[in-house]
Amino acid sequence: MESINTEQQNPACEDASAPLPPTPAAMDSRLLMAASMGDSEALKTLVNWGDAPVWPKAVSPQIVVEAPIDRGALIDPSITNGSLDVQPQTAAGAVEEGDGHQPSAELLLEGVTTLGDTVLHVLAKSGYSSRENFLDSVYVVYNKAKHLLEKPNNLGDTPLHCAARSGSWNMVYCLLELAKGDEGGIDRVKSVLRKQNMRGETALHDAIRGRNNNIVVLLLIEDSQLARVPSEGMSPLYLAVVLGQYHTAIILHEKDNQLSYSGPNGENVLHVSVLVSIEMSEILLGWNKELAKKQCNNGSTPLHLHLSRADCMVPVLLESDLSAAYQPNGSGSFPIHIAASKGQLKGVISLLEKCPDCVKLCDNMGRTFLHVAVENKSYNVVSYACKIPLLASILNTQDNNGNTMLHLAVQVGDLRMVCSLLRELQVRLSIPNYSGRTPLDLSWCNIPWGVFYNGNPQVIIDRSLRFAGARHGCYGARLEAISQLDNDRESAIIKDSTQTLGIGSVLIATVAFSATFALPGGYRADDHPNGGTPTLAGRYAFDAFIMATTLAFVCASAATTSLVVSGMTVVDLAIREKHFHLSVFFARSSVTSLAASFAFGLYMVLAPVAHRTAVAVLVVTFSVMAIAIIEALDTLKIIGALRHRLRKRIWLVVARLIVMVVFTACWPFIIIFGWPAYSVKYRQN
Repeated sequence: MESINTEQQNPACEDASAPLPPTPAAMDSRLLMAASMGDSEALKTLVNWGDAPVWPKAVSPQIVVEAPIDRGALIDPSITNGSLDVQPQTAAGAVEEGDGHQPSAELLLEGVTTLGDTVLHVLAKSGYSSRENFLDSVYVVYNKAKHLLEKPNNLGDTPLHCAARSGSWNMVYCLLELAKGDEGGIDRVKSVLRKQNMRGETALHDAIRGRNNNIVVLLLIEDSQLARVPSEGMSPLYLAVVLGQYHTAIILHEKDNQLSYSGPNGENVLHVSVLVSIEMSEILLGWNKELAKKQCNNGSTPLHLHLSRADCMVPVLLESDLSAAYQPNGSGSFPIHIAASKGQLKGVISLLEKCPDCVKLCDNMGRTFLHVAVENKSYNVVSYACKIPLLASILNTQDNNGNTMLHLAVQVGDLRMVCSLLRELQVRLSIPNYSGRTPLDLSWCNIPWGVFYNGNPQVIIDRSLRFAGARHGCYGARLEAISQLDNDRESAIIKDSTQTLGIGSVLIATVAFSATFALPGGYRADDHPNGGTPTLAGRYAFDAFIMATTLAFVCASAATTSLVVSGMTVVDLAIREKHFHLSVFFARSSVTSLAASFAFGLYMVLAPVAHRTAVAVLVVTFSVMAIAIIEALDTLKIIGALRHRLRKRIWLVVARLIVMVVFTACWPFIIIFGWPAYSVKYRQN
């Protein structure tokens, strides 16, 4: 009783003391060589020795690694005429002292390679040559050890798996005939054919992978229901479609129209077919229309999966089963949500045409497909939806958090989608979400405190909403959203930015200073009444060049001075921020002025001899300068968005934008072009 209690308290001790399963013996090297070469005579000699009264045992077993056989290195000089003349070794040379036990032929054939292959596996793998000697060798081995026909290796493969993988029709036929000859007959043949390896695959899978339709047909003739195995997991039909072997898929269905359509992870063959072939998908739906509504492990139907990659198959899938459009996946998303999230506009259009009620379908977060499109920045879907009167009813729909499409567009900071929504008069601008925040509250919160760039989308969105008349919430959401300024972060931003701006502004000031005393056209001679003065003085282009160079030097110097102040940590952070903004303004103005100086300088030199080239220089330079400020002109996008909403008041917005954007970016041009005109007119008077 005491010992029983001990065993119950320490079950691990019992497991540790239990005998381990016996390790399979290593295959004899001569047996492996004979099998690899298909030498049936040598195999006969080896297995017949096992029946003899004396069999020399090797001193120590050795692990045999399957590798290409070097015939010259392994064959004994006694081997002649392509066969192995195996001679028994003397007991003195091969038998360990005191060892009188001799193995039989059955024990010899139980040896395996490092992969767990038996001698029958080796013959099946080598049977790709289809030589008769390999088939004869199979008969020799099978007559001595019939159970090897169904014995798996370490990967679960039987010899039939190996034969099908090698592509030898004769070897496959030979193994099947051997199985038929046993007492089991047809039942044993089916048992051999339906053996699955560790991947759950039969020999039919290996034949399909090898593109051997002859072997596929042979296997199906012996077992017409083989394509039903396995009932779960990767079926032969699924594998054929994945590999693009559509002819093989048709053969499988012709032999058995009740075959398995299953795939991994609960999928069926249509899940993969919709991603690779429209034609094959139509054929599959002709065989079984129920495939369109079956879900995989994560709840996705073939329609969900197809819309995540493409949208060309949507009409075909809907024609087979219209209810698939109303079937959610595991996360509650309907096919129209998947199409919207991936920007599949054609898929969205097809779903809306076939199933108009899809517009009201919501996922488990209460989002319509437009909410999903906005969150995933699918601008094409949002733009299309805003133009369809049918969708006007959902433009102000709120999700489980109370957010409308406009809330989400502001949150993701997408200016184009905000403008698309602002164009629609049905979109309400000041709906609060369940946290009490309106879209204007969210845009205000998205603008970072401290240093920021006025051309950022968040700033332009906030400006657009204010122009459109959006209001803040009345529940204190705006005050709650105020975050404390991170002084260390702001100081680091200013420090990093001043290094780049400082280098640029100093270089511009240096170039402008040099250009001032290296005027185009040179100077008049000393004997001239105005000796030492510029030869091109008095011309419009010269005055413009001088003014542009002056502005470039002055603005670059001002930017450098402001940067010095903004980089001083002893100065209050608010003052540093003001000087930093000033330095950015003057740095941009200096670049504009320097470009104008370059253009006018070349124009003065080239105009007398190459006027067209001089004009081209002006056009190219000022065109590039316009591109440089195009980012600031992005603000003008809101004019088109607010045109219908503001009507005549839009001109007030245009005027404000011109002052805020165009004048700020282009004020140097007013001086550069205006002063020479005034100077010329003054001289004429």
